[in-house]
Amino acid sequence: MYNLGLTYELGKYGQRSDIPQAIFWYEKGVGKEDIGCMTNLGFIYLERLEDYTRAVELFSHVAELFDGKNTEALPALNNLGTCYKRGLGCTKNAEKAVECYLKAAEHGSPEAMFNLFKFYSDDLAVGHNYEKAKEWLVKAAEAGVVEAIMKVAEGYAKGILFEQNHTEAVRYYKLAADKGDPEAMVTMGKCYLDGLGIEQNYEKAKQYFLKAIDVQYFPGYYHLGLFYCNEQLDYVEAARCFSIAANAGFPPAEYELGVCYRHGHGLPVDMKKALWGLLNKSN
Repeated sequence: MYNLGLTYELGKYGQRSDIPQAIFWYEKGVGKEDIGCMTNLGFIYLERLEDYTRAVELFSHVAELFDGKNTEALPALNNLGTCYKRGLGCTKNAEKAVECYLKAAEHGSPEAMFNLFKFYSDDLAVGHNYEKAKEWLVKAAEAGVVEAIMKVAEGYAKGILFEQNHTEAVRYYKLAADKGDPEAMVTMGKCYLDGLGIEQNYEKAKQYFLKAIDVQYFPGYYHLGLFYCNEQLDYVEAARCFSIAANAGFPPAEYELGVCYRHGHGLPVDMKKALWGLLNKSN
């Protein structure tokens, strides 16, 4: 029942996504008190159908069945916490939200750990508690939540929540980059380029920019273009990179492409095209 529901929900094994059929099979599983069926069905009601009351019913039932060992219940606990936090399908209740998040986080849910960080740093219902926010942010990062890793890195880089430490910032940016985050790849490239928190190394900077463009992250093309322009004086390659990012609508690259057209760097001088790039930057 669970697998059929999942097959129809996600459109697997040659089947098209069919939410009514997914609901049909999940409901059968709910009748058997299957935690996976209740959790997935609750998420459909929460995200797709916006029937928050039904979602809370399902998540609450999973919470009642949670015994500390059936970790498949953790996503439902986490979602129930969000419902209480936002008042979706239930009365907004900060204490119950934290209770759900804590139960899920303490049993290993990375998502709940990150939600606790957001709760203590952003939510005015309980007042800010930056020490607890920092504690759960680090735990979420250690559990592999890329967004949390990036926030820890940014925190060390800018001195937010943490004492400014560029070496630690680089360590976390590298961790995020290794997990495939393109923004972290670009940041690592810039760190190597500037020697910030790490020994300056132009070749490694270039390799990180190339990794970013491998996943079609257009700011990566822009920074690689700057690298070619400023470090290797290869204006043809620089203009090619700026052109790709500019055609994707990245304003800084539009400006740099305009500069290339204005001065004939890697491209024929064309003042009309140069003006286009410069005007886009100013807008």
